[in-house]
Amino acid sequence: MKFLAACGVILFLTLLMIAGCATEARFEMIMGSWVGATLDEFKKAYGEPKEVFLGTNGNRVFVYKLRGRDCTVFWEVDQRNVIVQWKHEGPDCKQEPNII
Repeated sequence: MKFLAACGVILFLTLLMIAGCATEARFEMIMGSWVGATLDEFKKAYGEPKEVFLGTNGNRVFVYKLRGRDCTVFWEVDQRNVIVQWKHEGPDCKQEPNII
């Protein structure tokens, strides 16, 4: 009986871990889909950034923070105003990014 209970706990924890990875993968898929889009298109969807700074390569970096979450997203934009890459920081970058 204890063996079955232990197996149930292991199965539950495994499913919980898989669900967590799926939300992070979805977040990364949605955010990554913006690479190649213009900054103007992105701003129409998510609004103005919290901060802007100049990267070491001369590109501008736009900083967005998810409200109520420990998640910051950085968008690098080239001279043509096109998003060329992005990254995120923080443990809460795993949910739908619809409230940046």
